[in-house]
Amino acid sequence: MHIEKVWVNELFINTPFIIVSGPAGGGKTTLIRNIASACSKLCLLTKYTTRTPRITETLDEDYFFVSKQIFENTVNENTSIAMAFRYNAYYGLTNNEVDKAIQGNRIPIAVLHVNLAILFKQVYHNTLTLFVCTKDINEIYKRLDARNDQFAEIEMRKVLVAEELKLSKGFDYLFDEFTSKNDIVDLIHNHIMDKERF
Repeated sequence: MHIEKVWVNELFINTPFIIVSGPAGGGKTTLIRNIASACSKLCLLTKYTTRTPRITETLDEDYFFVSKQIFENTVNENTSIAMAFRYNAYYGLTNNEVDKAIQGNRIPIAVLHVNLAILFKQVYHNTLTLFVCTKDINEIYKRLDARNDQFAEIEMRKVLVAEELKLSKGFDYLFDEFTSKNDIVDLIHNHIMDKERF
């Protein structure tokens, strides 16, 4: 079972969000970190999740790792703008994270699951969506196998790869993980200036 929800917050309706998405193991985390570090105008948003941290992840940086009870008290229609349930875990993006970016006069950038990213742009039209995936699907499978996730979760993620690749056509731009971060930052700057969004 998968659930995706995006809640309307009128305070953010014209915010120039940047959403990065793509299949698990496709290189989006690496790319988004590189982009955020190369552009001081970007603010990388941290999401909440109920899943177990991976060995390579940093607490309260990659995610806020919380219990289901804390998640339900923290992520809801009144406090957040997006929520998903995938791979037997909850994920959520709160208003506070977006507020931090806006108050710092920075552009919020976040990673969302593919279906949630598409739904997000339908609600927040000023969103620039970037789809990231390595060109070799077998490489994705190898990376997923190397994670310390449960076997069932890894297999679920593998099944979704082909489906999510088909949805890439609904994104503004497509990249692989080896795309120069400076090229992407230039694209972001040009896109925002062209639209007079920031």
